[in-house]
Amino acid sequence: MKLPLMALLLIVQASCEIAPPDPEARQADAGYDEGLSDVPPPFEPEVDEPPAPEEPTPISAIEGMKPIDLSVLNTGEPVAGGEFNKFFPEQNAPYDIVFKQEKEGFALVSLQQDGEEIAQLSITDLRSNALAAEKFKSAMAHLDGYPLTNSGSKGTVLLVGNRYQVQVRSANDSLDENQRKEWLKKFNLQGLEKLDS
Repeated sequence: MKLPLMALLLIVQASCEIAPPDPEARQADAGYDEGLSDVPPPFEPEVDEPPAPEEPTPISAIEGMKPIDLSVLNTGEPVAGGEFNKFFPEQNAPYDIVFKQEKEGFALVSLQQDGEEIAQLSITDLRSNALAAEKFKSAMAHLDGYPLTNSGSKGTVLLVGNRYQVQVRSANDSLDENQRKEWLKKFNLQGLEKLDS
């Protein structure tokens, strides 16, 4: 039986139509996507924290150094400068010790050779200048137990009895650091430590 051409075209068109999407299937697909969020993240191994940096060696722990306690600078008055004269190095040829200045809490001596100044020696009661004592907190060396540090490129200083600064300062380049240390040893440091204690 022959079908009319129009009827044949309708049959072909109906067979080519795509069924509408199934809502339940779409929900199932959506549920699958949502389920992916429940999958745990990839395993990541724990990383140990790096060790904390070591603390710098406390000043009191440096072997042989007397502990520093600057609280003594907070009370009392500086001693008279003339009290320091007996603690300076003694006259010893070919060097001359020439006393230059005395004032409250301070005395200054000129170290001379053949009439020429090669260094200045001084003692300061740091009660008159407590701020100057702060540099000794970072001292990493000592001389006979007394905290030792440098003051610029030409000065070497000691802290005696947590209170007195003893300094040798070169004139020009007349004394190197080791020579300045040798002159510091010539002071009566133990006697100075007991002064007004």
